[in-house]
Amino acid sequence: MNYALAAIVLLLMACQRENASGLTQEQAEAKLLDQGYTYPTIGPSPEGYTGYAMRHGAKIKVTIGKHGAVTPEPGG
Repeated sequence: MNYALAAIVLLLMACQRENASGLTQEQAEAKLLDQGYTYPTIGPSPEGYTGYAMRHGAKIKVTIGKHGAVTPEPGG
């Protein structure tokens, strides 16, 4: 098997793995937008998804955890 095909197979397997939040990345981003955050930049983490989003003009570190709970982190 060539390396490109192996990489594609691994990528597809990673995309199908369930996230700890129970949401897809698109659903997690939509949840942030629904709660008034803008410009979400998040990625998978052991907790679910973590990254940054803007709210009231400030860049805030956020975690989307179990059942889609959004938690802003202090000092983001």
